[in-house]
Amino acid sequence: RDFSFAQPYFERIGNEDSLPMNIVTALAQDRQGFIWIGTQGGLVRYDGYRFEKFNHNPRNPDSISGDYVKSLWAAPDGKVWVGSLSSGISIFDADTGKFSPLRFGADGKQAFDVGAIQNIVGDAQGGVWIMGSDQGLVYLSPDRQRATFYKHKAHDPTSLLDDKVRSIYLDRQENL
Repeated sequence: RDFSFAQPYFERIGNEDSLPMNIVTALAQDRQGFIWIGTQGGLVRYDGYRFEKFNHNPRNPDSISGDYVKSLWAAPDGKVWVGSLSSGISIFDADTGKFSPLRFGADGKQAFDVGAIQNIVGDAQGGVWIMGSDQGLVYLSPDRQRATFYKHKAHDPTSLLDDKVRSIYLDRQENL
């Protein structure tokens, strides 16, 4: 079938049970080609044939940290970062099939809390920009040792204009 932008073509895949909720909040494709679908009721991985659902299980520390997925980022190392409404960031490791909460700092134990995770974008150096709800921006260093918080400062013209950042994008020259 020829594809033309003049005649959009949509094909429904799966059924009503394929997604935990029919409200898609985030999409990403990882380096293996899996499509990751964030919803208000959990995370789904689609391999072109089957849907695999991931939900928070309070009795399983290796489960996703929260079911309301707000953002997704497929990192170059194959891991998928999952930003949630109220449970921080979970990182899925395809090698182990497990999720782990994002930690940073010299000891790797410092929790990360900036509210609802609206967006996650990685840069070419391995650092990660994270946008939390009404919390400004956070830059996580490539070695995960430091988190730099960028917020609005009333009398600083070089600070953010407002802490309510709604979207972030890195262009090809790594400009934010």
